[in-house]
Amino acid sequence: MFLRCLNKLIIVLFLLSFFPVGAHAAELTAEKIRYSSSADKVRIVVDLSGAPDFKASSGFGKRVVVDLGVATTAKDIKDIILSDPVFRQAKLFTVDKNKLLLDIMLNTETEYKAFLLQGPWRLVVDVMKNYQRQEETLVAPGLTYVLSKELVNGAPLKIYTMEVDPAKWEVRPAMASGQVVGREKLKDIVARSKAAAGVNASYFGTDGWVIGNLKLNGNIVSSEKMSRTAFLVYPDGKMEITPVSYSGELSAGGSRFTVGGVNRERLNDELIVYNKEYAAATGTNSYGYEVSIDGKGCVVNINPKGNSPLPEAGFVLSGHGKAVDFLKTLTIGEKVTFKQTLGEKGDRAKMVLGAGPRLVTAGKVTLAGQTENFPPDITQGRAPRTAVGITKDGKVLLLVADGRSSASRGLTLGELAEKMIAAGAVDAMNLDGGGSSEMVIGGEIMNGPSDGQERRISVGLGVFTRSQ
Repeated sequence: MFLRCLNKLIIVLFLLSFFPVGAHAAELTAEKIRYSSSADKVRIVVDLSGAPDFKASSGFGKRVVVDLGVATTAKDIKDIILSDPVFRQAKLFTVDKNKLLLDIMLNTETEYKAFLLQGPWRLVVDVMKNYQRQEETLVAPGLTYVLSKELVNGAPLKIYTMEVDPAKWEVRPAMASGQVVGREKLKDIVARSKAAAGVNASYFGTDGWVIGNLKLNGNIVSSEKMSRTAFLVYPDGKMEITPVSYSGELSAGGSRFTVGGVNRERLNDELIVYNKEYAAATGTNSYGYEVSIDGKGCVVNINPKGNSPLPEAGFVLSGHGKAVDFLKTLTIGEKVTFKQTLGEKGDRAKMVLGAGPRLVTAGKVTLAGQTENFPPDITQGRAPRTAVGITKDGKVLLLVADGRSSASRGLTLGELAEKMIAAGAVDAMNLDGGGSSEMVIGGEIMNGPSDGQERRISVGLGVFTRSQ
């Protein structure tokens, strides 16, 4: 009871700083409280016997409290309780025996406006079911952050966007723990790599290996044979969003074998290449056969048991089934030739970040989920989302939308594409989403990850100063 009275007193003291009460000719009576609901708003009306001594207000939040000054209520005034996405309850109550307050509780943050009408006197509070507002912050020259809040038919949405000027900042991938194997919280990836900001990026497997094409500083770190959208950064700093696919081949002694991929789990009959970016060792089981190649392309070790250590220069060939038959033809000291490509554009780029599907091409929505063969859990429904885009003047857009919560409904891929276009993107692609969707700026988590905490991820897309 004490705490309840204290809370009411705090509300009164807060309101008095905004609604100063003057002299009263006569005590007011609140005669009735009623409401109406439309597609745009819920309107609460309090019928009064005269003019209350208060100031009309507007604001934003999950609670609206209006001071009616010195007043009483007529008998049998009941609280308003609605089953509504935005509005929950409105009630009148007195504090200090003679001060009357109108307390409106909402289910979500929204805009509201309070004002007076006369003939007869009425206090009106409009609670909006639809709104859109933005808060823009200049984080540093060339780096702008925008928080967008909107409500559509009572469904809230929060979107976090960074606009990055490549003249002052470089956008590039950063791996968890500096290697493929293992996962790390985005906040820690950003801090360890000394980035100013970052968002989550690549898809990843249960053991942490990266799903999709990834190239860092000219080295292919992970691969995807299927043609899927990627974010490319060229040596001259120019950027592009375009499809990329991987292919590789190993040849020795007149024989050839197709490489299944780089730095990922080895499957049946596959030949996988592991390099120093992966981990300290291949981590493979004993059902394969492995050959170590030095920096000159010569066989230096044969291991029939798996889990070979990875050299600083060179790589390890790990085979299973049919690939083992090929590897067993290799001998110590033999020269092998390894050719791999991400296509003309991918090979020319110094950084490649593959994810997808594509969202926007030349300023128009382009949903490539089906052609890029993405599963329904990515292409369908509303969810937390992350995207990267490029504007007409060459700036980079990084966007995160919260979802799966009462505070934000999430986005479909089509809605995400529209938001990217609205933010200025002429080309854009989807990144990993769901519980992975996150934005960090200056060491602070800007959004609300849907897991309730940071999810450990494999790759982030960081924003670095040009001097780094």
